[in-house]
Amino acid sequence: MASLKEKRAALVKQLEEKQGLLAAGKADGDTIAFVKSALAEVEGIDRQLDGMKQSDDLLAQISQLNAKTGVQHVGGSDAIHAKSIGDYYVKSMQNAGLDVKSAIARNFEVEYKAADDTHVEGAPSEGYAPYLTQIDTQPARPYQRPLVVADLFASGAVSGNLIEYPEFSELEGNASTVAETGVAPQVHWKEPVWKQDKISTVASFFAISDNMMDDLNWIVSEINNNAQYDLKLAEENQLLSGDGTGNNLKGLFNREIQTMGQDELSDADRLSKAKLYITLKTNYQADAFVLNPVDFWKLTIAKNAEGSYLNLTNGSTLWNVPAIATAAIAEGTALVGAFKSAELLRKGGLVVKMTDSNADDFLHFKQTCRISERVGLQVKYPKAFVKVTLGKAA
Repeated sequence: MASLKEKRAALVKQLEEKQGLLAAGKADGDTIAFVKSALAEVEGIDRQLDGMKQSDDLLAQISQLNAKTGVQHVGGSDAIHAKSIGDYYVKSMQNAGLDVKSAIARNFEVEYKAADDTHVEGAPSEGYAPYLTQIDTQPARPYQRPLVVADLFASGAVSGNLIEYPEFSELEGNASTVAETGVAPQVHWKEPVWKQDKISTVASFFAISDNMMDDLNWIVSEINNNAQYDLKLAEENQLLSGDGTGNNLKGLFNREIQTMGQDELSDADRLSKAKLYITLKTNYQADAFVLNPVDFWKLTIAKNAEGSYLNLTNGSTLWNVPAIATAAIAEGTALVGAFKSAELLRKGGLVVKMTDSNADDFLHFKQTCRISERVGLQVKYPKAFVKVTLGKAA
């Protein structure tokens, strides 16, 4: 807004300088054209400034409504800046003029997204403003497994509770030379099968005493370091191994992906072959290998018949493709895939809510904090993934 006002002031100053020429009847055609253009530009700036003022007034009214209902959303010029979801919860509560106990009494809740997450809940017409916070992933426990799987997928937003999409199997046909007036060969996907997947809720909760609630710094760390990690850990397990029954996601291992069993080839040869299979079946290029840390270590020390290291790995890559070592996948199994061909869909962001009405919390001076998210997995090209069983056949 400041730059618009400065531009308007500069234009007005120029118009004032031309005013004398106009009054004396000495203005030429260029001067008159400039004055008309400048006046039109000032009018346009005035309309923009008026629109921005109206937007600020509306945001202020919405903020007042949010304070009354106890629901806080992030976005706009008055967004609350926070380093983590726990920090954001506390700052939102304070921004609404509430202490911990009054926030609980009014069922106060917040919804949180990371600074680089530009997705919004709902249709595109509902806006694109990013949520202005950044997730703090610093571990607080003796060991927390690095969570890496979700970042491999393409990401998107969804507004409904069910997603429907075409699932393609594999490419058919090959290009070839054609004689004059000859018939060109067809290269196409087999007729797709339409699939439906639900949006699942992943959630957890923990209980704390009223006295502990008075320590806001502790609440921040507990939400960030424990509750959020447990939630994302469950999400990662679902993305790979969810069986699709009940409220579970349908993970990659339970879809119609390609498989490679044990044979006479080495693990390195079959991983490379799996990468080739993806291209042959789908024309996609593998963008990640996912292995158990033990299996990845075995590749780093692989030797030839003369006892020399093969140097298969280059840092954290295999054949210039990222290799992800994670305990999310069992030892003896590898997953090779074009992960960006699948999409991790999120409905809204992380939601944190506290209450003393769970079970007999009120009688025991306790509060229950719940953290939740809603996610879905869309896999249009299951053949762009290969499950490889490592080890040679007996």
